[in-house]
Amino acid sequence: MKNTLFLIAADAPQSGKSTVAQYLYNYVRDVMRRNVQQQTFAAPLKEMLATLLSGSLGHSNTEITAALTGDNKLGRVKNLQSDITYRKLMQTLGTEWREATGVPTLWGEIMLARLQFLKPCGQFVIVDDFRFPLEANYLLEKLNPDEWQVITIKVTREKAEAVTGHASEGGLKDWPFDHVIENNGTVTALYAKVKAILV
Repeated sequence: MKNTLFLIAADAPQSGKSTVAQYLYNYVRDVMRRNVQQQTFAAPLKEMLATLLSGSLGHSNTEITAALTGDNKLGRVKNLQSDITYRKLMQTLGTEWREATGVPTLWGEIMLARLQFLKPCGQFVIVDDFRFPLEANYLLEKLNPDEWQVITIKVTREKAEAVTGHASEGGLKDWPFDHVIENNGTVTALYAKVKAILV
């Protein structure tokens, strides 16, 4: 039985991408009774920055969580003299560092290494921070199609405002997504659209 990789993107913040990913996870686990896990391309970045923030900049675990996954992503980095945000550290570590290595597929290769620890046994993997075509293209090229199916999903919302100003934003406008979920109604309607992908 094949493994299934879901790559989920959003056209703007607050589109409902995390809600879709969480419902998908719960449905696969609780209703389908299948093995499922959540992964992110950003996990290694957050691990590196967490070490920096705790080891060199005196951040507590609570402050690190707020800075990297909570409501302080746009906050100014504590104990630095320069005016830079946690979000900027994440963006530049992910993109500019990747480019400086000369390995444009770096984060795709890291994700591939993590996925290859899984055996083809019907495992579901949900990645909700899909931002770059080259990452998905790399995984589509390297994952054995006899062992993996890859499903790409974009979540859109009319009232969500797109973010610009960095290469990590807006790079998927021409990507041929397998499914586009319009999140303009109720949460119940959103859940029904996610469920329809699985049945």
